[in-house]
Amino acid sequence: MPFQGISIEEVLAHNTSLKKRPKGLVGVFVGGTSGIGEWTFRAFIKHTNSPRAYLIGRNRPVAEKIISEALVTNPEAKIDFLAADCSLLKEVSRVCEEIKKREDEMSGGRKGVVNLLVLSQSSSGLGGRSETPEGLDRKFSLIYHSRLLFTHLLTPFLENAHSQGHPSRVISVLLTGRETLLDLQNLDLKTRYSTSTCLTYATTMTTLSFYHLAKINPGISYIHTNPGIVKTGMMRYLPWYMRAVSHAGYVVLSPWRMEVEESGERHLEMGFAERYVSAGDMENSKEGEEVQGIAGQKGAYALYNKGQEVEKDVVVKMVGDSYAEKIWGHTLKIFDVENAGKTA
Repeated sequence: MPFQGISIEEVLAHNTSLKKRPKGLVGVFVGGTSGIGEWTFRAFIKHTNSPRAYLIGRNRPVAEKIISEALVTNPEAKIDFLAADCSLLKEVSRVCEEIKKREDEMSGGRKGVVNLLVLSQSSSGLGGRSETPEGLDRKFSLIYHSRLLFTHLLTPFLENAHSQGHPSRVISVLLTGRETLLDLQNLDLKTRYSTSTCLTYATTMTTLSFYHLAKINPGISYIHTNPGIVKTGMMRYLPWYMRAVSHAGYVVLSPWRMEVEESGERHLEMGFAERYVSAGDMENSKEGEEVQGIAGQKGAYALYNKGQEVEKDVVVKMVGDSYAEKIWGHTLKIFDVENAGKTA
């Protein structure tokens, strides 16, 4: 039977125990100045022992407020804000180089590490295709290309963490469960673009890429989540009439809604719980907590908001038809074309 998730009490007990782990865990939170990314960052700072964290977003005043509040919960934390427009791959490349430089300096002669990479950058835009100067749709770049480029460029530091016996995980907060059969001739969505198609393609490509990456990087775990209905504060970016509709929807759906603080705690637990082992690690789950992985691949996980496994027949079909390798190859070509990162 697929894993059905755990209670918030179990989540908090796990997260509280993180204080017993070694000092100096390193977290990178892209899109961490609002919503689930922000509250996963806050939980990371609160529950870990002398952590180092990078908060990446566009709004410096908001970031400074979040950081000052987080430091109250853990004055020993070291936190850097890196301002960036993450819809641009050249900006992603720049930020990754800065993180690498700072972590190498902090490592004291050892290899720099990243233990947890949380990707939640997004856009509330509901219009048609809007291209960046790099030729990518802005929303698509934020929710897929930039997230996978962060993952790609920080892979050596994630691998270093694993080689030193520490956790090494990537979490992308998106919409697993909405995967669809892809048109391999239209992966850039140059035609037949819509917001819905953009979301389902980014979701599917994330799941397939994580499946492939878990195979080729056996020391790293990759987790794609669907947080469900969470009141994140994104409504403030919508027109007034859409804010009214969204607010009404939240009221109607309140029995199924999760508070953003709880979602943050749950994403932190996913980032360190032993059940989400990498492909190269021995499974060490409690009885009844075994997680199968995407299409049976250890190290790649698709999860709903309480940790329940997502199972999609269409994903298994695409994996069997070698879509995962094709999607990752296509993604690397985009990175190469934009001169945003090496295609190793």
